[in-house]
Amino acid sequence: MECLSIVQAEIYTSCTSVCGGLTKPNLFGILLMGTIHWQDGFRFAIWTMDHPPAHVHAYYGDGVAIIEIESLFIRKAVNMKPRDVVKAVRIVNDNAGKFAKEWRRIHGA
Repeated sequence: MECLSIVQAEIYTSCTSVCGGLTKPNLFGILLMGTIHWQDGFRFAIWTMDHPPAHVHAYYGDGVAIIEIESLFIRKAVNMKPRDVVKAVRIVNDNAGKFAKEWRRIHGA
């Protein structure tokens, strides 16, 4: 099996569940993700073809955490140190209004 970067793995995971079973990540998948915020080395993105509840993908180094905007529930964390996950959650909390507004802009109310 081909070794995937964390971004490619996220594209693959999302596209296999959302786009009907794509077998490889591709440029289409990259275009589905919009970066909405950068802070302290973290990149926060919302996928355009994603599902509720409202959440962001927090990227740091080779890691990613998926954090729900309203509840701050950590849906998934991969290759990210616990202290970095906590920092990502704090950033989401501090920017929850902005992130929720972006989610609504991308996905509708």
